[in-house]
Amino acid sequence: MGQTYDQVMEQSIIRKYADRADLNRECRLVYKFFGMLKDIDSSFICSKDLSEDLAGGDSHMGFVKSIKDFVTIENAKVQAKSSAKVEEIKKLMTEQMTLMKEEMKI
Repeated sequence: MGQTYDQVMEQSIIRKYADRADLNRECRLVYKFFGMLKDIDSSFICSKDLSEDLAGGDSHMGFVKSIKDFVTIENAKVQAKSSAKVEEIKKLMTEQMTLMKEEMKI
């Protein structure tokens, strides 16, 4: 049961950070739309000390690992989607080039 609790806590923390990231992104878009935000070339994440929120002391020492694992999985998903789109674009380009070559022969 303790392991399940740890997994639930790790997922809730990941969800909290994902929600915060979404909110920050939306906020930047709104500010930029109204001209209240200059172009940003970098960003950073900071958080308060989580030791107060997490009971059990060392039970959540894997917080950074959990976040890294989550980011790795999400990056892999994005990479897979990007690769599929690249292949789709290559196929379309090849088809268009073939059509253009045929048109030029006529």
